[in-house]
Amino acid sequence: MARTIRPFPDMDQIVQRACSPLGGDADRCGPEPQLVRDVREFHRIAVAPYREHIDRFLEADRATRRDIALTHGPEGLLSTLHPSIRWSFPVLEVPTPHDEDLELDTRGLLLSPSLFLTSRSPRVLGPSPDDGIPTLFYPVTPERGWRMPARTP
Repeated sequence: MARTIRPFPDMDQIVQRACSPLGGDADRCGPEPQLVRDVREFHRIAVAPYREHIDRFLEADRATRRDIALTHGPEGLLSTLHPSIRWSFPVLEVPTPHDEDLELDTRGLLLSPSLFLTSRSPRVLGPSPDDGIPTLFYPVTPERGWRMPARTP
C-alpha cells in the first residue's frame, strides 16, 4: 500500500492528522480520508488476527537488540540493523530516496522493528514533533521455517 499510494512518512502524517479536533471539541472529528479507512481495513484483516504472535516476535527482536547494545555498545547495535546503515559519530547514514544523514547529537533515536519491511531498506521518520526524536524502522525477517499461526474465522 505504501509503495502504490504514498511514501510512508506522508501516509503517517495523514493518519496522524485524521482525527484532529474540530472547533476545540475533542470528541468530534472530521471525515476520515480514504487512506485512513484503507489502513484501518488492512489492520483489521492482515494485522489484528496475528497481533499477539507479531508482538512476541518483535519483543524477541527488541530483547536481542538490548543484549547487543549492552555487550557491544551503540556502534555494535547499529551495525546489526541493516547492512546499508553506516554510523560515524554523531552521524547515522541511512539510505533514503534523498540520501539523508541523521545527526543524532544528544537527542537519541527510537528503533522500531518492522515485519513489513522484510526485503526493503530501513525507513526514517521524524524527528517527532513531541520530543524531537527520529524513528528508524528497520526490517526484521523471521527465521526460516517461522510461520504465522493459521487465522481463525
